[in-house]
Amino acid sequence: MTAGRIISIINHKGGVGKTTTAVSLGEALAREGLRVLVVDLDSQCNATDMLLPGRAFALSAFDVLNPAQGELRPEDCVQPTDIPGLDCLPNRHDSIYLEPGLIAMGPEGFRLFRERLQAFLRAAYDLTLIDNPPNLGTFVAGALLASDYAIVPCDAGSLASLRGFSNALDFIEEIRENGNPDLRFLKGLVTRVDRRTSVWKTIIEEKTAEMGEDWVFRTVIPMNTDFQRAEYSGRTIFQVRPGAPGARAYRELARELLAVLGMAPCNS
Repeated sequence: MTAGRIISIINHKGGVGKTTTAVSLGEALAREGLRVLVVDLDSQCNATDMLLPGRAFALSAFDVLNPAQGELRPEDCVQPTDIPGLDCLPNRHDSIYLEPGLIAMGPEGFRLFRERLQAFLRAAYDLTLIDNPPNLGTFVAGALLASDYAIVPCDAGSLASLRGFSNALDFIEEIRENGNPDLRFLKGLVTRVDRRTSVWKTIIEEKTAEMGEDWVFRTVIPMNTDFQRAEYSGRTIFQVRPGAPGARAYRELARELLAVLGMAPCNS
């Protein structure tokens, strides 16, 4: 059996669609018949709220990241969602307070996530998507040390997002050189595309001239108010409006991602 792939979704800037991508892509991949886990490492817990609305749970990413936590079984931290094939490793808002303790541990603190979870993720899931906080801090470093690939969402109309994209690429390379030589930048993902304007096309053309054709997914994610409706109601876009342009885009992205990884849909 092929080991499952682990993908971190990162960007230094918030509001570029990291959580939307983790949740929506995760559901789209599950709809293709894969066994998928979304890991919520962001203390804002938006992925948790969308996938496990109103759910109580005893263990979470807080316990995985807590240096004071003793032995734990990773499977006890995972919760099934209402979506067949999709599980979630939830988070708690107070996980943000764990960061000083992890930093105090030195290199061992950065490797804690990998040591406690990586083997389980590879064995239990075809794909794991990690929703990271909007920074390049301790949690993101820990996630990248455990990951095979990184996807970097980029807001189509934001220069600040482009700067965040460049910072994220530099950080991925630093982790690859100094702790996880198997880590690879997979592709950028252009989000919040307003097709009434041409700005997003200019951004893609400029980055393609700089980085080559393979830097970005062909699929782009449109601006779509259904994303906001879904987040506000604690549901996914597929649950709110499965025929929405945003839902269709994430289904296309799931198929493109599988092709890039050389994986076949399990329900084909």
